[in-house]
Amino acid sequence: MNFCSSSSLNALRLGALAIVALGGAILVACDDSDASEPEATAVADPEAEAHPTVDPNATPTPDPGPATSTVKVDLTEWSVSPSKGSVAAGVIQFIADNTGGETHELAILKDGEVLAEIEGLSAGHVQAMRIRLEPGAYELACLIVETEPDGTKEDHHELGMHTKFEVR
Repeated sequence: MNFCSSSSLNALRLGALAIVALGGAILVACDDSDASEPEATAVADPEAEAHPTVDPNATPTPDPGPATSTVKVDLTEWSVSPSKGSVAAGVIQFIADNTGGETHELAILKDGEVLAEIEGLSAGHVQAMRIRLEPGAYELACLIVETEPDGTKEDHHELGMHTKFEVR
């Protein structure tokens, strides 16, 4: 038994199509965007990455990670005094404390080569640095060499500002 004739099916189809079209028109009318506003488009500046500014004297210094040991180092005329004479290998935080009356520095040396340093530490100032060290014999030193007003050289290292330091 057929309850709908082909003409009534066509009418239903047209009605459904009209509802879908009307629904689409309502959605477009409810869109709150303004068609007169242009869309924002990000455009990369071709010069921005093409010619980065690089300091030719810069040395990359990766973060060595959290400290596994901390060593306080007192710097004074004419001595370098670490709170510990040896530590286990790993990331060591050195805290340089200039308790003297002159500017000093803390340099960490291995086989005469400077691995890291805190330079120009004014009297009464404290500064920290972290460095990863492997087992071996090191030296903690102040490498400042000053020329006095009378022309003589004041070499902090030669005056005794160095000590052995072991990493095991």
